[in-house]
Amino acid sequence: MHRHDDYQLIYVFPMAALGGLGAVALAGCVTAPAANRGSGRGVFALALAGVLLATWTNAQNQVARMARPRAGSLMADGLWLAERTAPRDFIVYLQETYDWNPAYLYYAKRDGFYVATAKDWPHETASAVRRFGTDYNRVWLFCPGDLAPLCPAGAVGGERGTLHELTAELK
Repeated sequence: MHRHDDYQLIYVFPMAALGGLGAVALAGCVTAPAANRGSGRGVFALALAGVLLATWTNAQNQVARMARPRAGSLMADGLWLAERTAPRDFIVYLQETYDWNPAYLYYAKRDGFYVATAKDWPHETASAVRRFGTDYNRVWLFCPGDLAPLCPAGAVGGERGTLHELTAELK
């Protein structure tokens, strides 16, 4: 599972601005008459080119890591949930780690809450049910794929995961 790195987007503008200033400085070094160029400018230009290359390479690697090739799986999970739940149902989505990607429930077109197994997930699930569940017709716990064995007994299983109704716990 990939980390959700959107919070790093605030660094894009400063990096682009500094890169632009560096490009202008580099262009000034290259276009200046030979008599005006000092030996320090050549070193500066070389260092700037190295920094720009390293920045570009790192940015490409980070963007490639952020790309999520699992959209098909998310859509399939969403359609599976949409077929088994009503539009006014609330879904508690169990995950291995905290990944607040809204796409998990976007494709299901359902409201929900994410709970990670890394913490005390039964307590967090009960808390989410008490906090959000009263405004919805039914509340479900969805345990996708490998997490299906963690769903309580009596859950409805399927190819995408396991779905357990938590509505009774509200009463």
